Amino acid sequence: AKRRLLGQDAQLEAMRVAILIVGIAFALCANTVAAAQSGEIRVVAVQGTVHVTMAGVVTPLSADAILYLPAEIRTGADGAVELRQGATTIAAAANTELLIPESAAEDGLLERVVQISGNAFYNVSKREKSKLRVETPHLVAIVKGTQFNVAAHRDSATIALYEGRLEIQAADGSAVIDLYPGEIAIRRSEEIGVRVLRTNAAAAREGYGSTVASNVAAASESATSAPGTTSIASDGRAATPERTDSTADIAQASIVGADVSASMDSLASTSP
Repeated sequence: AKRRLLGQDAQLEAMRVAILIVGIAFALCANTVAAAQSGEIRVVAVQGTVHVTMAGVVTPLSADAILYLPAEIRTGADGAVELRQGATTIAAAANTELLIPESAAEDGLLERVVQISGNAFYNVSKREKSKLRVETPHLVAIVKGTQFNVAAHRDSATIALYEGRLEIQAADGSAVIDLYPGEIAIRRSEEIGVRVLRTNAAAAREGYGSTVASNVAAASESATSAPGTTSIASDGRAATPERTDSTADIAQASIVGADVSASMDSLASTSP
């Protein structure tokens, strides 16, 4: 009888341990799902010198790290970094500075990125509710889901659209336009409003590859083959489009994404 009781006790203890293990596994699974749904931002890949400032502390950035907001990211002359939140990715090239504030969106998705300088490629997955604002000193892009490249410089900014549609605003509110695939929005510090360089949109779309570098190169190359601009008046209304051979615009368009193209080629080799 004692042996039988001892055997039953052992079975009960084994059942308790099994239930405990199942409970722990369930809790871990629930935490993993919650983390995935919380909108966490992960570092996919890092190349060269990349630093991030979080909670006032500057630290080097490494692959697979989680980014806690607000955060400021700086890439060095040899640096590049790719971030991911869900199906949305941001790839920053060399000499780029990004400021990402905390998000108040209910879905936890990024609401705002301030691109102070440099080149970055954005692949934003479709959103049902919240929009993403990408702000430069001269242009602002408002996004619900698309692919585009942003180049921010001290005296100018360009935004090249590859897929979808973008609402583009002058940073001072002097103009609001819609940007379509194959177009590049350009604004210099001395200008009022926004100008649009029309490229060969079909060639740009057909030239899309599987990498950031090939996408950037395709749209930049097409800019030299079919230039044309639309002047945007200070009240935001588009003037009649006219073909032009603006050497400055074509030159600027041809180098849109050049830095990000080179850096992303190297970054791609380090991606898992």
